[in-house]
Amino acid sequence: MLPPRQTDHSGYLLIMSNTGSSDHTYYGGGEGSSSHQDQLSSLASELYENTERLRQCKADYEARMAALAARKSEKDHRVEEMRAGLQELISAREDDRARSATRQTTTDPTPTWTDVLHQLRENHEHFVDSVRVLAEESRHWRQRSHEELLHALRDRRLK
Repeated sequence: MLPPRQTDHSGYLLIMSNTGSSDHTYYGGGEGSSSHQDQLSSLASELYENTERLRQCKADYEARMAALAARKSEKDHRVEEMRAGLQELISAREDDRARSATRQTTTDPTPTWTDVLHQLRENHEHFVDSVRVLAEESRHWRQRSHEELLHALRDRRLK
């Protein structure tokens, strides 16, 4: 909006300030200064338009900065939540690792393949020996049973 154009009684252009004070500025007067008055009026109009554009740009800038600050704050909040979650995962993993290490030190160490094979061989030899002993005992038991049976039959025949 342009400031009101007023002239005083002598034809001078009177520009009122926007401050509401009673200070007035006089520019030229008479008929010869008509082009000056038009130029001054044009300059005053451009100055007013530029001031309004500046105010609008400033308001737009402040709105952009407020939106940017809000996005940054939200992003920082999400990053902090992610960081806390990651820290929680890391500490849980470290706890698991510590528990696992404690379990490994309290129990027998994990055997190697060669240890397993050696143990299997020993178990196999023990099993073969046990089967051999059982077979021998079984043979003795059968032989003794057979002899007892024969002895019982002889006794029966003799009676």
